[in-house]
Amino acid sequence: MIENDRQLAVTKYWLEEFTKSKSIAEADNDASPILKELVIKSYQSMIDEFEIDIKIYEDLKTRPLTLTS
Repeated sequence: MIENDRQLAVTKYWLEEFTKSKSIAEADNDASPILKELVIKSYQSMIDEFEIDIKIYEDLKTRPLTLTS
């Protein structure tokens, strides 16, 4: 869970790095097909988690505060 803008920046950095790594793995034609699939799915799982965390944080940050009495 992202709790502040610094953590948001770090998460965005890792999202970019995992996305690059996934692209490299997808282009690797020398790897075993099973291993390649596992690596790509592993990267995609982390990418999905980063994207969800970013969306939740940004949604919470832009949500208007409502005060109840």
